[in-house]
Amino acid sequence: LAGAWFYLNRTLKVATASYMTLMSMVTPVLVGVLALFFLEETLVWAQIIGAALIILSGTAICFSDISAA
Repeated sequence: LAGAWFYLNRTLKVATASYMTLMSMVTPVLVGVLALFFLEETLVWAQIIGAALIILSGTAICFSDISAA
């Protein structure tokens, strides 16, 4: 947990706050994927749909032409 906060704080120093927020939202997706492979966990459809929504929203924000004011 401390490593994740260190990473997010370092990211905030070199990137924008919106990028750091996006990275913090992707963390549960990465944890789910790692648990799937290393702990042999199973995912239910709600988790898969949630992960897809997080990834799609991040992709939409990345490729949008909206700039922060």
